This record gives sequence, C-alpha cells and structure tokens, in this order.
Amino acid sequence: MLLNQLLVFQKKNPLNNLGALVKLNPYALAARRSELQAQARRAAGKPNKVEVEAAKAAKAEAKAHDRQQKVNFNRIVSDAGIEVAAKTKDIENLVVPAAVKQQKRKRKEKVEVVAEVVEEKKDDKKSKKAAPAAAAAPAAKKK
Repeated sequence: MLLNQLLVFQKKNPLNNLGALVKLNPYALAARRSELQAQARRAAGKPNKVEVEAAKAAKAEAKAHDRQQKVNFNRIVSDAGIEVAAKTKDIENLVVPAAVKQQKRKRKEKVEVVAEVVEEKKDDKKSKKAAPAAAAAPAAKKK
C-alpha cells in the first residue's frame, strides 16, 4: 500500500525560506552571515574589513609613489647636471653649473625687457588720455 501512495511536498519559496535558498545556492548562507556581521559592525561603529584593507593598500601605494617620486627627482637633477648635497634636502644647498646659471640669467633679462615694454605701453596710454583732456580744458575756458 505504501507503494501506491504518492508523497506530495509543499514547495518552499527560496525568497522567504533560507533552507530552500541554501539548497539552490550554497553561497547564500555565507553571504547572509557576512551581511549580518556587516550590519552589526556598522551599528557598533567599527570599520568594515574590506574598507580597512583598502585603506592600507592606498597608504602603501602612496608610500611607494613618494619613494618613486624621489627617485625620479634625483634622476632628473642628475641629468641636468645639478648636484644635490648628500645629507640635506634644502634647495639652497644645490650646486648649480655655470650653464644653468646662464640660462636663468637670460630668462630674467627677458622678463625685465617685457616689463619695460609693458610700462612704456601704459605710459603711452596715459599720455594719450591726458592729451585730449588737456586740449579740451583750454577750449572750455575760451567760451
């Protein structure tokens, strides 16, 4: 008689029933557990493990970047022929070759020439504005 009877099971909804969801997706249990732990951490104000690891990685990357920046600076300085004092990082202690000094002097002279030209143009504009005003003043007195 048992052979003739059919057993009918109630279908469980995996969205509502965790056991049915785990049968379909075994990772669902671990995902649910980690989500509950994350909620507890947020409520306690503790940082998330993933965020902490990301912050550590970013800090290490920044440190490596700073080291590489110093290496690049020293390479550029040595290519330009500038010797940096061994133990100091001050710009004042740089030994600059004569060619670099000459380039700086030329740039400074160019800037001075440009400044003079700008001043001359300003003076010309002022004199042009003053000339018509001065000519208009005597004409007004004659009337």
